[in-house]
Amino acid sequence: ATFDEERSEYQLLVKQPTVTASEGTYRVVLKNDLGETESTPCVLTVLEPVKLTKISPTSEAVDLKVGEPFEICVDVDGKEVPKVQLLKDGKEVKFTSVEGTRHVYLVPEVKPDHQGVYKLIAKNKTSAEETNWTLNITG
Repeated sequence: ATFDEERSEYQLLVKQPTVTASEGTYRVVLKNDLGETESTPCVLTVLEPVKLTKISPTSEAVDLKVGEPFEICVDVDGKEVPKVQLLKDGKEVKFTSVEGTRHVYLVPEVKPDHQGVYKLIAKNKTSAEETNWTLNITG
């Protein structure tokens, strides 16, 4: 910790912070011969970049026949919690389910109009990640 006499401010520099080691509530306790006093608590939140893990499909190009199932499944993590969007040919589509970090888009039986480029975008204050799949449907 450093002390700025002109502004009567203490500064604590946390190098390479991690959620487990650094996150929490900090306060300064000042002591002298007359007693002690505490500063107002300060809450430190450690932000982490987006981490995107593809579960399925693992390849970027997917060839399916009409009537076959198509599933996109990814785990998206980060802090703050990332905003996750799925686009098909540039238009947003809704996930079938979102449970914790797992995001699933499921088409039980594909039709020709499901063909196209699917793009998943995940963003938070720290970073952004994206990944693509191209779905080709054959008769």
